[in-house]
Amino acid sequence: MRLFWYRLLIVPLFATLIAAFWLLSVGRITGGIASGILFIVCIVLQSKLVKCSYCGARPGLRILAVWTLLLDFGLSLADVILLRRCPNCDHPLIEP
Repeated sequence: MRLFWYRLLIVPLFATLIAAFWLLSVGRITGGIASGILFIVCIVLQSKLVKCSYCGARPGLRILAVWTLLLDFGLSLADVILLRRCPNCDHPLIEP
């Protein structure tokens, strides 16, 4: 069930990012900052939500770090949607 919520959090993640940029572009600073804070909360929730039961790694945190450093949010979206196995130990992340 956590993997489902992990994938579902991508929708508010991009919605808050778009809202933050739009609100900042029309001059509503407080709304833009609030949307930015919600964006960061979604990222933290997504990175902490899934944990491998075999090795204890957090694949969401690894995906976030790699694609943030490479600044490629399209591949980050693809990795979030297609995540099925732990990148550290290659065991399935599906809960029993």
